[in-house]
Amino acid sequence: MYENLYVLLSGIILLTMSCKTILYVPNAVNAPLLKEKNEIKAYGSPNNAQIAYAVSNHIGIMGNAYGNKFTSENTTNGVTTKDANKGNLFELGLGYFNPLSENLVFETYIGGGLGKIDFDNQTQNKHYDVKATKFFVQPAIGYVHKFFDIAFTPRISAVKYNDLNVNGYTQDELNNEYLNKDDVEGKTWFFAEPAITARLGYKFVKIQAQFGFVSKLTSGDLKYDSKFTNIGISLNLAKWYR
Repeated sequence: MYENLYVLLSGIILLTMSCKTILYVPNAVNAPLLKEKNEIKAYGSPNNAQIAYAVSNHIGIMGNAYGNKFTSENTTNGVTTKDANKGNLFELGLGYFNPLSENLVFETYIGGGLGKIDFDNQTQNKHYDVKATKFFVQPAIGYVHKFFDIAFTPRISAVKYNDLNVNGYTQDELNNEYLNKDDVEGKTWFFAEPAITARLGYKFVKIQAQFGFVSKLTSGDLKYDSKFTNIGISLNLAKWYR
């Protein structure tokens, strides 16, 4: 389970878990693989909502939203600590797509968004909250069919944190959790996030599953999640199915 899952624009996602602080977990990658003007593709899971629309035969727009709120308890040596976590992320993107054949599609999107995370350890009176701005570039190549879609998306994300507020932590705890304000806010954090997205179903409705890895490209210490998965339902409104 995550202690902190923070999504930033994109995927990004951020949350909080048990004893460690994770300041960055990517949100689900929106890989629509549009083929024609006026095509709409949407995706939903318990914490993610995504939509993409083809405004022309080669230009697409997308929107992504993530939100989560939960509490967790951890007992060590008879002492129970209770954490309360909430995070959100909202992104917009603009892209180009080009069907290379009847079933093969190339696309690339750029975009950005805003996110925030709040963490409370209610037993030890520890709290922090932080805002973030995220930008992403995500080329993709994929295969689309009325029964099955698959896409490879090597997304690159850039995250800039701001307004970090921390209360109740000792200096040693700030050092160990990498929560020093100057270190967190002092640079832009770049991440490589290659992901595989697969959809299985028939025409307009498919089950979607996604798996990806995360690699931090910026030097310095920041706790982040090294992989991500999600599963949900994909809806597609398109004429080419006919």
